[in-house]
Amino acid sequence: MILLKGLSKFNQDIIYDNKNIVNIKKSSDENYESYDQIDVGGRVVFPGLIDIHVHFRDPGETYKEDIYSGASAAAKGGYTTVVMMPNSNPPMDSEETIDFINESIKDSKINIYISPCISKGRKGKELVDFEGLINKFEDIIFGFSDDGDFFDDQKLLANALGILGKNFPLMQHPELLTNHNYHGAINEGKISEKYNLIGRPASAEINAVKNNLEVLSNNSGWIHFQHLSTEGAIKEISSFNFNNNKVTSEVTPHHLFLDEEEFECSLDPKLKVNPPIRTIKDKDYCLKSLKDGIVDVIASDHAPHSHQDKENEFKECMSGISWLENAFGFVSKMQAMNFQ
Repeated sequence: MILLKGLSKFNQDIIYDNKNIVNIKKSSDENYESYDQIDVGGRVVFPGLIDIHVHFRDPGETYKEDIYSGASAAAKGGYTTVVMMPNSNPPMDSEETIDFINESIKDSKINIYISPCISKGRKGKELVDFEGLINKFEDIIFGFSDDGDFFDDQKLLANALGILGKNFPLMQHPELLTNHNYHGAINEGKISEKYNLIGRPASAEINAVKNNLEVLSNNSGWIHFQHLSTEGAIKEISSFNFNNNKVTSEVTPHHLFLDEEEFECSLDPKLKVNPPIRTIKDKDYCLKSLKDGIVDVIASDHAPHSHQDKENEFKECMSGISWLENAFGFVSKMQAMNFQ
């Protein structure tokens, strides 16, 4: 038997045998001399966390991260299960690429699932072979996504829903951007105007959600909206008539607790993300919607880059936050600061 002593908050001890918890009880002076004891020093013990949105940069950009380093970061942050997004190089749109990933994750210290592409090359023009990929890789496929880009072709989306039904989610990056604001660096509004930067408008997310919900209203299936960041998009989902369809969504730690006022004094490249950090009103509505169960889950959108990629001028630097080691601690700390 092993005894974990000194757990925080609830002043509890845990007794476990191998992998099974035998007892949880209030800390006391009871004699446990026959047990191996570990004083955890006020730490929290919790079930393994799940993150359904990570970028491990493998294959193709392993100078930023690979599957081994990503899994190590996840384990250190308390995550025992993650879902890899498909915007690798080459993207996850073929058996060959997914064979490589499948071999790479077999010895992982955590559970790794994947979300292959919706369209070939993530170009939005031709659907991948859903049936072929599912037949071969069903054990590791969580859903399908063109994450990084919005899949906006309504006819192809209807076809994809018809094939996948409610068995696998189509995981959408909801930003319906124009050629002008596709490379926007920050939320469109007072801060983008202050720094004379092209902005990524809230309307891009709202219109993307409308686009997909319109298709879903005439079809049957499951759409999952990734990293929601605006009040308007969440309201579109909450008012949607589901008609036995499935609509789920996620929000990131940065959209829950950060807002564009972070950039009032300076532009921090570490906080450049897509979709961008929004207004205080949007942030507060994201948090309220998570509490109310309108948004289903917190997902990190863990997106590591090299130091060189993030140290460029804000306008030129890459978008993404490396979250896995710190996401749970960050959210817990913000809760402790009366955000609960």
